[in-house]
Amino acid sequence: NSALSQASGDLYLLVNVDLELLTSLDEPISVLKNSGEIGLIGPQILNAQDVIQDSARVFMSPARLFRRVSKRFFQARLAIPEPEIDYSKSQVVDWVIGAAMLVKPSVVDEVGMLDAGYFLYVEDMDWCKRMNKAGYSTYYCTEWKVRYVGDRKSLKAGALKSLISPHLRYHLKSYLRYLLKHSTHLTRMGRGGGEK
Repeated sequence: NSALSQASGDLYLLVNVDLELLTSLDEPISVLKNSGEIGLIGPQILNAQDVIQDSARVFMSPARLFRRVSKRFFQARLAIPEPEIDYSKSQVVDWVIGAAMLVKPSVVDEVGMLDAGYFLYVEDMDWCKRMNKAGYSTYYCTEWKVRYVGDRKSLKAGALKSLISPHLRYHLKSYLRYLLKHSTHLTRMGRGGGEK
């Protein structure tokens, strides 16, 4: 957010410092500039072994979160592809992880920057959700490829110590914040749901 508040230009590119760009940005730039509906684009992410990662996702309901956590713990799976998404094809998706994002400044001006109320995790899903509510799509672009190996500290596959990990607590706390903001029923029950 500090960088976004000082940025200028036709588009904003947010990337993790440990991410490697594998292709040019020509395609995502072209798609974003020529679409009035797309507000944000994320790349196809490959791990160190060039395996496509689950970087495009469906908005997380409590039931979906429970299934993901179960697969992480009991099936020792780190990447959990969404069955609704073909990761080999460019397409509109619900949200993309924040390791790399290309976004329109006008959309940031309209929906606001990343929610600083999230200490760790979920701020990327929240941002895409807010854009979705404002009428903008999130686009997963397979022509834009990056290499990124997330450490997934909140859930190490099969690790019992994850149950007491502070990262897991941060993740669950952030997800609760997301639910309170975006679930009408929970917002009425909670305090201060919604954007300020």
